[in-house]
Amino acid sequence: MNERGCSLVLVVAGLLTACGDASRTGSPLDRSSPGAHGSGGDTAEQAPLTPVSSSSSSSPAGAPPAASPSAPPPANGTPPKVCTFDSRGFFRINGETWESISAYGRYWNFKLDETPVDLAGDLGQVVRYASGPCAGQGALACVFTTRAQFQNGPELWESVSAYGKYWNFRIDGSVVEGSGSDLTSVTRYAAGPCAGAAAGTCTFDTRTQAQIGPELWESITAHGKYWNFRFDGSVVDGSGSDLTSVTRYASGPCAGKAPGACTFDTRTFVMLNGQYLESITAYGRFWNFPSGSDSALEGDAGGDLRSVTRYGQICALK
Repeated sequence: MNERGCSLVLVVAGLLTACGDASRTGSPLDRSSPGAHGSGGDTAEQAPLTPVSSSSSSSPAGAPPAASPSAPPPANGTPPKVCTFDSRGFFRINGETWESISAYGRYWNFKLDETPVDLAGDLGQVVRYASGPCAGQGALACVFTTRAQFQNGPELWESVSAYGKYWNFRIDGSVVEGSGSDLTSVTRYAAGPCAGAAAGTCTFDTRTQAQIGPELWESITAHGKYWNFRFDGSVVDGSGSDLTSVTRYASGPCAGKAPGACTFDTRTFVMLNGQYLESITAYGRFWNFPSGSDSALEGDAGGDLRSVTRYGQICALK
């Protein structure tokens, strides 16, 4: 895998300022992590992606959280446990948009109409994961830090980061050369989100790819900050800035958080009903921001994940 764009997968995990407006710097966006630089699974325009497998060993895929009110407090007054996702993304599967989530060692896939495709599968039982990121992990013990799919020229790749390393898989499940390498071995990471981290200790909170005007950016959040990289690996101005410095985050998922203390669980982009949306989950809640807006959609500004029907099974595991 070349260091420029073929080590990790492109995950939609940068702070998108405005789709098509690359002049708005200061918020994270995404190019592609060591993986490739093609049309990402979450970009506004992408070729239909084919599921890696039609069996229960297929990976998760995605759709945005439904707008719904916060879940009511339990009758006994005990604060509910916070529901968290490890990874979440939206992918085009045979012309359909699927939402894919991993959490608690399992994965879930939903179609855009919320129809479940795969529910509660053990990540460690998926062949390519069992011999890759989940190797040596016990049942339901494997955890992905980030996961995404992207179009790499004529090929569709899936990219996973976990345990300080990255893996890339082709659509047929074959492993891309370089998989299993340390994140710190990628130059742009070593000088950015992994700076100062020893081998095996660098982790990302989110990672994603987005179409910014004519450019594809890779966007990463970690340590309360964000980094954006262009297709050629160059760093976008503003990278390394605090998440709280971004207006929509400061009044949304980072509200009340001190600089350096805001953490996103997942972050992705999706074209839905004609709108390019940035979707974030953090602290058991979700936010959906339309491209170019600092305000979340009505009903999608801090809603409790437990209030979304299709997430009920996932959150019940917490």
